[in-house]
Amino acid sequence: ESELLFFVRDTGVGIQEQSQQQIFDYFMQENTASNRGYEGSGLGLTIARGFIGLLGGKIWMESEKGKGSIFYFSIPLEEPVRAQDQKAGGRASGGKKQKQTIVIAEDDDTNFFYISVLLKSDTLTLLHARNGTEAVTLCEDHPETELVLMDLKMPEMDGFEATRLIKSFRKDLPVIAVSAYSGSEEQQKAFEAGCDEFITKPIKKDQLLQKLEEFSIPVDGMG
Repeated sequence: ESELLFFVRDTGVGIQEQSQQQIFDYFMQENTASNRGYEGSGLGLTIARGFIGLLGGKIWMESEKGKGSIFYFSIPLEEPVRAQDQKAGGRASGGKKQKQTIVIAEDDDTNFFYISVLLKSDTLTLLHARNGTEAVTLCEDHPETELVLMDLKMPEMDGFEATRLIKSFRKDLPVIAVSAYSGSEEQQKAFEAGCDEFITKPIKKDQLLQKLEEFSIPVDGMG
């Protein structure tokens, strides 16, 4: 109930027991001979372990020499806050704001999950918009929103148009553009649309937290 479990099963050559403990290490392969019949640098499982660790999960394997292998990994199961689940308001009784609210406009669920892991905190509420239209609606319905992470390439309405609309009624709301394209033309277009900052994908945790700090949104109480 609390995690997702994935596995990949093959019927390949398998890995002998004494080699299984080192198989996740850098540049490690059971067979390093030049005539081994397969390619690879020995980094794939190391990279996989790194990504899974970043998501708070774990990876392990079962294998029998000559019969194949099964690789498992698990990641914590969390229910992201969806646009349709949110109601207008979002403040505690008495008008006291308990958390700082960020709208994350991202059409790819995997990218949203990655960002939500980076920003997992007791001090933040994350609202998910899957396109520009939802981003605009969330900012209208949630006046407590203090920052928007805006993916520029989205269906239905892109991040450029969404930013223009948001700025038309929330001029001082900070919008950080997020894009896989880092060229000057893309950045210039984002700033002309009203974005206040620009970061590129893949998002680096330190860079993201620094940008939030600049807009007075410290990420405390990391979960």
